[in-house]
Amino acid sequence: MTKRCSKCGIEKPLDQFNKHKGQKYGVYCQCKVCRKPSTKAYREAHREELAENQKAYYKAHQEESKAYQKELHIKRAELGLCVMCGKPALQAYWETSPDYIRTFLMCANCIQNRRLREYRYYSSHIFERRLYRRQRQARLREENRCVTCGRPLTEDDDGAQCRGCSCKRSRGGIKMEKLYKGGKNAITNQTVTK
Repeated sequence: MTKRCSKCGIEKPLDQFNKHKGQKYGVYCQCKVCRKPSTKAYREAHREELAENQKAYYKAHQEESKAYQKELHIKRAELGLCVMCGKPALQAYWETSPDYIRTFLMCANCIQNRRLREYRYYSSHIFERRLYRRQRQARLREENRCVTCGRPLTEDDDGAQCRGCSCKRSRGGIKMEKLYKGGKNAITNQTVTK
């Protein structure tokens, strides 16, 4: 079945029109291509209003939405479909946490997308921690402090670490409190603890 677009005048199949229950054939009078610029302009002009309406709707229907999603997941799992997209599931995806272990039936594409999202999330946090650590070490070097514990370096210390931290690494762990209480020669009197 076809319909003529009221704007461009071209006769197109019904799948080229957006759905609208109140109009003839259940679709808009303008095709998707003709309607797209006006829709985009409206969204840009009323961005804040649309965002507020969406938030208000979500808050008002939050419990209903969660219940619907839960029912949908259960139905799809019973039918052997992917819980994310509804396509036939090929594999089970295990999500583990300290509190629970959940299994989802998912298609290979959804599993790959989920793993990519998790990888990006965790790798970005790892990168941020490494960057913070490097910035902290650079700042401590400028202030002439130990990059491990932050204590001021003295003439006896080697490199960027104080004597206690470098010995702790090389000898298997001399306790810092005992080392600093005993002074410079305390290192020879201490026993190595492992």
